[in-house]
Parts: sequence; C-alpha cells; structure tokens
Amino acid sequence: MDNFLWKACETLQNMDIQFRVDNLFIKVDFIRVEAFKPGMTFDEHAHSNLEFHYIKSGHGNVVMNGSSFPLNPGDLYVTGSGLLHSQEASKQDPMLEYALKCSLSLEKRPAPDEAFGEEEYVYMLLENSPTHVAQDRARVDELFEALFHEAYAMKPGYLGQIKALVYRIIITMARALDIKANTTYTVPYRDLSNYRMDSIKRYIADNIKRNITCEELSQYLFLSEKQLSRVIKSKTGLSTHDFVLEEKLRVVKQLLENKNLTLSQIADQTGFSSEFHLSSTFRRKVGTSPFLYRNQMIPGSVTNSLYPLTFKPLYKNYIWGGSNLKKVGKAIPEMTVAESWEISTHHDGMNVVAEGAFAGSTLEDMGLEFGERFLGTLSMAQYKKKFPLLLKFIDANDWLSVQVHPEDAYAKIHENDLGKTEMWYILEAIPDATILYGLTREMTREEFEKQIQAGRISSLLKSVKVAAGDVVFIPAGTVHSAGKGILMAEVQQNSNATYRLYDFDRKNPDGTARPLHVTKALDSIRFDRATLKGKFPGLVYEKDGVRIKVLVADSHFCAELIEVSENGQLFADGRSFVAYTFLEGSAELTWDTGSMKVREGQSILIPASLGTYAFKGQIKALKAYIGDIKKDILSPLETAGYTKEQMMESIGGLGL
Repeated sequence: MDNFLWKACETLQNMDIQFRVDNLFIKVDFIRVEAFKPGMTFDEHAHSNLEFHYIKSGHGNVVMNGSSFPLNPGDLYVTGSGLLHSQEASKQDPMLEYALKCSLSLEKRPAPDEAFGEEEYVYMLLENSPTHVAQDRARVDELFEALFHEAYAMKPGYLGQIKALVYRIIITMARALDIKANTTYTVPYRDLSNYRMDSIKRYIADNIKRNITCEELSQYLFLSEKQLSRVIKSKTGLSTHDFVLEEKLRVVKQLLENKNLTLSQIADQTGFSSEFHLSSTFRRKVGTSPFLYRNQMIPGSVTNSLYPLTFKPLYKNYIWGGSNLKKVGKAIPEMTVAESWEISTHHDGMNVVAEGAFAGSTLEDMGLEFGERFLGTLSMAQYKKKFPLLLKFIDANDWLSVQVHPEDAYAKIHENDLGKTEMWYILEAIPDATILYGLTREMTREEFEKQIQAGRISSLLKSVKVAAGDVVFIPAGTVHSAGKGILMAEVQQNSNATYRLYDFDRKNPDGTARPLHVTKALDSIRFDRATLKGKFPGLVYEKDGVRIKVLVADSHFCAELIEVSENGQLFADGRSFVAYTFLEGSAELTWDTGSMKVREGQSILIPASLGTYAFKGQIKALKAYIGDIKKDILSPLETAGYTKEQMMESIGGLGL
C-alpha cells in the first residue's frame, strides 16, 4: 500500500465519524484498505455491525451462511450483523479490498403497517444481511478513492465530504445488493404550490428594497406570468401585484413596532419611494396611517394632544432656480433650488412632520386622522379632510415660463387636481425687476391664438414692476410669469396644475425641449378679466399686540401679513387651521401646553382647535387660512374705519 493510502487510512482510523440522516444514525468503526497476502484466510466469524467490502483487485472466495462465492475485481458484498462468514485470498492473485465497517440504527422504527422512508428501507435491507455477491456497476471504487483523497488532503470541509461519501457508499452498495430492486417506500414530495408560494415570499423578502415586477417573479420561478398569477390567486385570492404589496406591508408592520425607526427609514428599507408613498399606500391597504398603526402597537408612543407643527421642507430643482433661498435661512442642498415646499399634501410633494410626538407622520395623515380638530369646520365644509393649501418659497433666479393655471372645474376633469389660485409676497427683487401679469388689452381667444401662432406673444403680455413688500394676487385663469431676480413667498391652492404658453425656447438639462400646453392654456385663460391689475397694497389694523395687513380675501383662502414687535396674541377658534411662513425675525411661540422657537425661513401649521397662542419677540409672517370673508375680513376692517371701496381696491380677491 502506497504512502498516500497509508496516510489516508491513518487519518480515517483516528477520526470519530458519526452522523444522522433523518432518523438513520451512522457510526463508523473503520474505513481502510485491506491487502490480503497470498492464500490468507479469515476463519468463520461474525460481528455485531455491518462491514461493506469492495474487491479492488485480485481474486478470492467468501463463504456466507454456508454458501460459497468466488470474488473477482469489482465485486462487492456486505457482511451484516450476526452473519457467519469466512474469507480466503487466492494464492496466485491475492485480493486488495476497500472496507467500510459501521453500525446503523433507527431512532424510530416504523410500525408494521406504517409506510417507511428511504433511510428505513436501506436499514431494513441491510439488517436482513443479503448473502450474495454483486458486481459493481456504479463505480463504488471511485467513491472510496474520493473518500481517501479527502482524508489525505484535509481541505476545509473534508469531514462533511467524508460523511457524504460514506452515506453514498452505503446507499450504492445497498442498491446493488437489493435483488428485488424494490423502491416501494415513501419519499417526501413537496406540495409544489406551497413550495412556489414560499419561494415567492422568500424572493420578495430578499429583494424588498426594489420594485419587484410580475415578469421578474415569473422568471425566477420559471413560470409564465399567467401561471404565476394562477398560483398566487389560488392561494391568496390576490393578484400578483397586490400580493407583492401585501408582503411589503407585512414587513412595514414589523418595522413599525420599532419606535426608533422613522417612517423615512422604513420606506427606504421596504422599497417605497418616500414617506408619502408609504403612508398613502399603507392607509389605502390597511385602513389607517402608519403613524396611528404604530400608536396601536406601542401604547403611549404618541399623544392625541395637537400642537403647532413644523415640517421637513421639500426642495424642487426646476431649471430657473438658483441658491437664493439661503437668504431666508433655508439650508438648501448644493444644487439648483427653485422652490421650497413648506406645507403641502400634494402628491407631487408631501411634507412630513419634523418634530414632536407626531414626527414622521405626513400632513395628509394629520388631516385624515384628526379632521375638524386639525383642519377646522370651514375647511372641512369645503374640502373634506383634504388639506387645501400649498405654501412655498420661490427663487426666480431666471424667468419662469409664461403660464396659466386652470380653475377648479377644468382641473378636476383634465388633471384630477384642484385649480390653482395663488398669491406672491415679494421678499427681495433686483432693481427694475418685473413680472408679466395679464394682457395689455382685451381680446378674444381666437385673436390671442393667432398672435401666439405668429410668434408675437411677448407683445401681448403686460409687464409690471415689483419690489420687496409687494403683493401679487393671481386668480386661476390669469396669464403670468415671474421675472429674473425675484425672491418670494407663495400661498396657493393645493394644486400643481400649470399650463405653459411660452418658455423662452429653453431646454431641459438633457437637451430636450420643455413641453408647452397651448390648447389647455387657451381653454383656461379668463379673457373676460385678462387686463385686471395684479398688485394689491393691503389694509392694516391692529389687534391684541398684532399688526395685521389684510392682503387676500378669496373663496379659496385668505392671506394676511402679521407683525409682532413685542407680544402678540391670536386665537385658533376651531374654524380653520392657520399656516404661517416666517419672513423676518424670531420669536417664541407659546400655547396652553407648550412653547417653541420660530424664526425667519420656517413655516408652521396651527391646528384649528389649538385655542389661544402668542408670539413673544419681533417677527413678521405671512398668514394663510380658510376664512369667512364677512367675519374675518370685512367686519374688522369696517371696525377699523375702512370703506367698501377701499377694501375692493386694496385687497386681492374682493373685486372678483
């Protein structure tokens, strides 16, 4: 025996090899190479375990239970427990034998009338000591030699390989010695439908951060999309798309139990594009917001006590923006920033509560969950639980497109959106800064369209100079554009419906032309009031330490400029929320149960039911709310001594 086999056998002799395959336990006594001397004999004997013999070369004879069998190269046989046997090697051509000796035991034996499995079948076959010799047709020698190589090389994982090879030798020899070739035993077959469902769930879990398509899932399972759909439908009653979504939301629910994870982090971990996307999907499918679901899972994690809310701003990098929002204290990213959406529930940009017990909840969640307490009776009567406004800072570092916004009825049909009436408060403007507002003269749609087709639109637009402190009211249907070098705050309806008439022939960053929407714009222009003035100076009165300048009184919203120089008290009486965008200064905002610091560049939302609140400090802010025009605008101005004519002339919206 060469050195390789000697070393391998020595290693195997020292190893304690025992393992389990299902309920079959295998313990190896030895694995070795036996080189018989010429004429060498082993007198009749028996042992209590199994010995597997493979004749590698040479000739000889074996006697088992009184029957004699010649042995030739490639023969194999097994001597089982209690089997009397003797062996003799040829004097002229002695045998070289590979031998495996081991004991087998069943941890649980099947009852006589009970079906049994493969391991039990192998055990029973070998326990009955098949007393014959078979010719190897499965290359058992290669299995033995692979085993010796593993023991010799001792590479990582060699013990596992040796165990696997031992079991293969046992199986292969049992199969060769089974005269009946009987396979009437039970083999565990999986329910293919359940297996596929488990595979689908596992794949979704492994790739939950990605947008998993039906095509991708079907390719993974080697099924057509129709077959995949049938599998999922039969098990869950859901479409493939809905099932993927249900699995994602199941993980979201688990993550919500960890109160340290923000909604943004959970959205990122589960493949939703934003907190808003996650929140709106969760509410639609589960029936409540993630925020309140977490509250149900972790009692006491939030409170039902409403308080003034701050939000994470959303920055929009439109082509005409710049970096001027830094001037109002915005920590904008290093990119072109055209707008900072401060308070919005629009699906093009949803703000998320930044601080306090409701942090991580979307503004939409707050309105849906708290209804009148949060939005107010006037807002609920007109807009239900939908927050009706959108507040922004705008950096017109270059000209905005010449555009028009539709009224409510047209926007609902064509955009599934609200119309867009808006106002601008000019914070800063370069010398001689201008806006375009309305038309230079009255004309029909047909005449205006002809002028557009002839390329003469610029000559029809009225140019208006603006400076810091100016207020521009832009009702839906008004052609307008903000000029270069203007920084402003905006209050508008909760809409993003905008139709471009002209865009100075600019290109998108990728070189494509910016689309125009001439037909829809022409449909939306109110030619009957196209020459109205745009700027309104407002009217001022004082109350409870607050200087109030009324700017806009419209059916869609009211807007005021408030100034506090020391202490000013206000009241949220339950009729409407109040949205503030702070333009200058800083102050402490206090209410019955708390206080917070506010400053230039911030925006906050006062819940409708907050009650009395006050500003202490020096602060200037744009205030927006849903108002009763007679009660909130006309009555206090009349008390202050203003005439109806003064109001109509000075306040945007009253003259319409």
